[in-house]
Amino acid sequence: MSGWDKVTVQPVYTVSFSETGLPGGTPWSVTLNGSTQSSTTNVIAFSESNGTYGYTIVDVSGWHQTTLPY
Repeated sequence: MSGWDKVTVQPVYTVSFSETGLPGGTPWSVTLNGSTQSSTTNVIAFSESNGTYGYTIVDVSGWHQTTLPY
């Protein structure tokens, strides 16, 4: 093989969602950019390249969600 191929590397950033108020061990989920992650701890983290992404905090039965600015 001769010549060169161009490779572009995009930096990846951690996008974290934190919850407060759920009893320990309660499962909760977030969908970011079409990918859903669940946790029973208070933090869910995604790895994404720089950009603007939509997200949804999945309802937890019996609990009310509030999105507050950080």
